Formats: sequence, C-alpha cells, structure tokens
Amino acid sequence: MDMSFSMRPENRELLDRVAAMIRDEIMPMEEEYHAEVAKGDR
Repeated sequence: MDMSFSMRPENRELLDRVAAMIRDEIMPMEEEYHAEVAKGDR
C-alpha cells in the first residue's frame, strides 16, 4: 500500500489564500494592535 501525505491541490489553494489574507490584512495591523493593548485601558 502506497500512502501519500502530500497536500491535495484544493487544500493547497485554500492554505495559500489564508496565508495571503494574514499577510495582507492582519500583519499590517499588528503594530496598531500592540499599541492599543499597551494603553492598558481595557
């Protein structure tokens, strides 16, 4: 029996989309997030 542990193409596409969203939408806000948390008013 031959087992393949590689990622299926549709899963790779989803992973690439999630990685792009994190890179483009979340990481640019990281500094702003840390500045808000540092205020300590919550």
